[in-house]
Amino acid sequence: MNKKDLLKNVFISIFSIVFFFFAFELVLSSFWPSSDCLHENDVIGGRLVPNIQGNYVGKEFFVRVKANSFGFRDVEHDIEKQLGTKRIVLLGDSFTEALQVPLEETYARRLEKKLNNSCSEKFEVINLGVSGFGPANYFLALKHYGIQFKPDLVVVAFYNGNDFDMLGEKSDLAYMPKVTFEDGKAIIKDRVIENGFSEGMKRLIKKVFPKTYIFLKENLKRASVAAELSAPEVPSHFLVFQKNYDANLARGWEKTKAVLSAINAKASETNAKTILVSIPAKFQLSKKEFEEEFQKYPKMEEKEWDLLNVEKELEAFSKKEGIEFLPLVEKFSKLPEKERVSLYYKLDGHFSGMGHKVASEALFEKIKEIGECQLVEK
Repeated sequence: MNKKDLLKNVFISIFSIVFFFFAFELVLSSFWPSSDCLHENDVIGGRLVPNIQGNYVGKEFFVRVKANSFGFRDVEHDIEKQLGTKRIVLLGDSFTEALQVPLEETYARRLEKKLNNSCSEKFEVINLGVSGFGPANYFLALKHYGIQFKPDLVVVAFYNGNDFDMLGEKSDLAYMPKVTFEDGKAIIKDRVIENGFSEGMKRLIKKVFPKTYIFLKENLKRASVAAELSAPEVPSHFLVFQKNYDANLARGWEKTKAVLSAINAKASETNAKTILVSIPAKFQLSKKEFEEEFQKYPKMEEKEWDLLNVEKELEAFSKKEGIEFLPLVEKFSKLPEKERVSLYYKLDGHFSGMGHKVASEALFEKIKEIGECQLVEK
């Protein structure tokens, strides 16, 4: 093959690949109602593309989403704090970002409305939640974005289902910050944003073929989940609910508490109080759901379980650290079984609108309890 034919074949191959991607993108845009809310790399691990508007789609919801200019799923907030206003910064993962419900139904917006309707003070709730985040990301979100708003309260929404695990085997995920530990203290480094060829190609595909990028990402995620479900071992996110911890799990709690302690120390720089909220996994509220997990993973029968173990660990930590603790499992468990089930989407597993409503009410009561809200006399 001469040089001319070689170049011709290379050109045809490149053209065919590009044509395929454009055709595939067109088909997806026409017939596949997918999510198109893209996250981008950031020193905190990631966030929504600033000012992006799009849809977040699941089998149980279709939600229109807009990011603010900072890249968070929230309304706009001025850096300058108005005189007489109390600010609350929320740190959390997908339960806090809450792409599954309309903005006004999120516990962040519900909480602000409830506070301003009930308290003599004016409140502003600033949501820095991002899907996929863990405690180390929460710290960086507070450091790079939250502190500049001079919060009076910092709420850390700790999801029992995987936040502990984020400092374990999942800590090497691309968006996870690097955490080291010295003398029991956590050193959390900014995430390094890669600018190599692979990252450049990823950004190009996301920009030119957004639907294709999301399609590939979602299907790779499903394949990963399917692989985990087919594994005979106990999934890592269940291990934190064991009655007795081995050395690795004990060390995992040391790391988790060290990062939470770092968040509390960072919050104290603006004299802000910290409230640690534990968000229960869905199976903690339903004996039937937990028993179903035993059927999926027979090896779970070999261990002893305590579904309140996370709450016990976080409560003991909070007392030692001198911070407020709110276990949502207490509020949720008081509801009838039928209502408890309705707090989460059955398939998606995140809070439904009802879940956000009950969570916001519990958080409002906690804020009132610690004296940050003086009720208006009616």
